[in-house]
Amino acid sequence: MNQEEQVQVYMDGLQERAKSLTGVQLELAGYVVEIAGSTYLRGDEKMFLNTDKLLGRLAAETQNPLFQPLLDVLQHLASESLVARFRYIAERATRFPYSNNYERRPFRTSDPEQHVEQVIRKLMGLFRMEMKNFSLEEYVSLREYKLDYLHEIRWVLADCIAYELDH
Repeated sequence: MNQEEQVQVYMDGLQERAKSLTGVQLELAGYVVEIAGSTYLRGDEKMFLNTDKLLGRLAAETQNPLFQPLLDVLQHLASESLVARFRYIAERATRFPYSNNYERRPFRTSDPEQHVEQVIRKLMGLFRMEMKNFSLEEYVSLREYKLDYLHEIRWVLADCIAYELDH
């Protein structure tokens, strides 16, 4: 099976699992499936803006952490390893600086809403790694790891290495 077929089979599986959810989780799952199908996030895409708005609304209504609804949906859609890595990223997002565009210097804040774009970008990378059966162990141990899709996962690669080192 070539990589395109692999990606299509993975996306079909995500869509099937998303159909089993209801209500707000179904809506969020639809956005997550769109995120998984994307290779790059500019920050002005409709699915990203809708996800950001929905996460903010749910956090205000339930008083749960901002990324908790996303974690709940991911537990139904994705593998345990993806969920564990995403939880690690979401919990630590506020420890790192954020920047809104290329020309703006980065700032630090404990407000998770300022980090939504980078966290979603990393989620996208996690999905791409899983779709393409990326092996972190091979990546760090082989001298010339064949990687045609580095641009799709570069945002999350350091986080995955940090996760493995911490666990």
